[in-house]
Amino acid sequence: FDMGKYQEAIQQYTECLKHDPKFIHALYNRANSWFELQNYGNALEDFSQTIKMDSTYYDAYFDRGSAHYKMNHFHEAISDISKALSYDPKEPNGYYDRGNCYFQISKFSDAIADYTTAIGLNRENPDYFFNRALAEFNIELNDEGCRDLEAAKKLGDDEAQGYIKELCK
Repeated sequence: FDMGKYQEAIQQYTECLKHDPKFIHALYNRANSWFELQNYGNALEDFSQTIKMDSTYYDAYFDRGSAHYKMNHFHEAISDISKALSYDPKEPNGYYDRGNCYFQISKFSDAIADYTTAIGLNRENPDYFFNRALAEFNIELNDEGCRDLEAAKKLGDDEAQGYIKELCK
């Protein structure tokens, strides 16, 4: 897996699971291999099986949420990411990813709330500010959006400058 040979990894994890069907790490890692190959359906199956084996497996909820997101199942992604955050409420990427789901279903206020939480946990990620700005522009919070684009730019987001020129005149 670490060498990027995901198909081979899947075969090896499958072989491990034949010998020990309860080897949760093999199942979880096979799910991640499927995910890397963009086979989100198989990834969902394996993440779901992982969760059946251990209902507190934070990463499996988070990653299953990511698979749902890739398949445009935004409500399911929100549910899984919310469950993951209930186990690890200090994970800024969880709030960021859930915010992205809310953004996709046009729940911009909810997206802004999650991006704001992510920023509160980690002020160094320009993506958090950039995406919050986009959500703010969608509900006509233009001054706030411009401030967030400036913050994203200062943190190294090159794309923010084009938006600043276009939206923050």
